[in-house]
Amino acid sequence: MARVAHIERRPIHPMLVFFPVALLVWAVLCEFFWRGGGNWFWYKAGWYSMGGGLIGAVVAALFGFNDFMAIRDVETKRKAATHMLLNVIWLALFIISFFIRLPLAHQSAPPANGVMPGGYNAAFILSLIGVAFLAVSGWIGMGMVFIDGMAVDLKVACEHEKEIHGAAAQPAD
Repeated sequence: MARVAHIERRPIHPMLVFFPVALLVWAVLCEFFWRGGGNWFWYKAGWYSMGGGLIGAVVAALFGFNDFMAIRDVETKRKAATHMLLNVIWLALFIISFFIRLPLAHQSAPPANGVMPGGYNAAFILSLIGVAFLAVSGWIGMGMVFIDGMAVDLKVACEHEKEIHGAAAQPAD
């Protein structure tokens, strides 16, 4: 097991990533709700969700980078580097989208003429692309944890397996 930041042997990075993922995907869903129904609430809810997701992503990234530096296995390090690069890409896309949306975020209603400022559709497209990168990165990250055993204490896992299956799990002689 790579030496990762943990609490009671539970790695912190995997605990934290669910918050930004949920908030950023929710932000994109809010965009669809707003575009579908025109209720300004959804625009604002999406913008604030995106902001919270970005803050959470930066915090998770700090722990993720710590985990990355602890990896010694070359193949796992390669996967982790790909995961990190994809994370940097989607984070940049969402940051750009967030700041394009900023001028309207504090208004109580959409523009009176109903026309959104330039770049607004680009912000939406950046968010959609960001979610795609986020999904691929998440797939790689979950594979490292659940398939490759990154941050899994094999000694504890084997002892737990023996407790569950007992003697029945032992191969016959």
